[in-house]
Amino acid sequence: MTTASLTGWASIDPASLGGEDACYCRDAKSCGQEVRRMKVEVLGFRECPNLAPTVELVRRIAERVAPGASIEVVLIETPEQAEAAGFLGSPSVRVNGHDIEGKSTDRGGLCCRTYGNGSGVPPEHLVESALRG
Repeated sequence: MTTASLTGWASIDPASLGGEDACYCRDAKSCGQEVRRMKVEVLGFRECPNLAPTVELVRRIAERVAPGASIEVVLIETPEQAEAAGFLGSPSVRVNGHDIEGKSTDRGGLCCRTYGNGSGVPPEHLVESALRG
């Protein structure tokens, strides 16, 4: 599995991402927990024709509703990586580790994904809703 930022390819240490109990509130005073930057992942395989349009959609919406969000592209290259990542198909979008459609990531496979709109690119309202929390 390869992780990339929108500006270039780079490896990332999973231990540096923070714990499950981290807070992603916009206002640290609202809950008193340590505030972490929102993490958005777009998972897909390199040959997927819907990966680039999905990355662009996520980037555009994040600039508007979650300007501090960290956006990473995670390339899934083998069936083993797909299973280990709970990959739901290319492209998939996760916000703070949660699939934007709320689907379980307990199982995964190397396959294409379609959303409720019949497209391989998630609908804008679904991405925006996930980014707004």
